[in-house]
Amino acid sequence: MSADHLTQIDASIESLIDVVAGDSRLCELRRTSKYVTLRLRNGRRIDDPSGRLQPGARGSASIKLRTIADVDPELFADWLVQAAALGP
Repeated sequence: MSADHLTQIDASIESLIDVVAGDSRLCELRRTSKYVTLRLRNGRRIDDPSGRLQPGARGSASIKLRTIADVDPELFADWLVQAAALGP
């Protein structure tokens, strides 16, 4: 995995957060050498028929994104709208 791919993933998700949610406290992006993790703070309360969100600690849920193809703007936008409705 190249750093360029991870940078593309970061940029794609950050732009969705800015446009859809407008509140960075709703989620976090963490980058490792192999993937980017999108963690939604109230993620367990989000309706996710795709099953891609994995439960985490303290009510959160996350997804690991390894390639730009893993980014689904429509699905992630839906998650962010739900997260914004739930609040930080």
